[in-house]
Amino acid sequence: MAGLIADVSKSNPNAKMLIVVGNNHILKKLDWQDHVVNQHGSIREYLSEKRRKLRMVSIGQVIGESVYKDDFRREFGPIDGAVALDLDARYAGWKLGIVDSVAIKRGEVWELLDGVIVY
Repeated sequence: MAGLIADVSKSNPNAKMLIVVGNNHILKKLDWQDHVVNQHGSIREYLSEKRRKLRMVSIGQVIGESVYKDDFRREFGPIDGAVALDLDARYAGWKLGIVDSVAIKRGEVWELLDGVIVY
């Protein structure tokens, strides 16, 4: 997938793309836990290697109920409509449930995503 995106940006440097992928594919980096055998990179890591000047943002989503508990769902889930957040140090220590299904080491949310939409 990263290769196809890089090819489009190379053949048309002015192209603007919105790429919709699942939550596990939007993470900016994958710092795998030590027991994971096939420690591949994220799409964003591969794109950064192939197209260094490519500007990207990764936006996650927190939707409705989940078996995974997170601070974003707790704080913003009850609000009617959607809440869009730019992630930064204000959310230090906040738990993001979508990463619980991936065997990566826990990091700060802004290291994993640029933003999140809660609805």
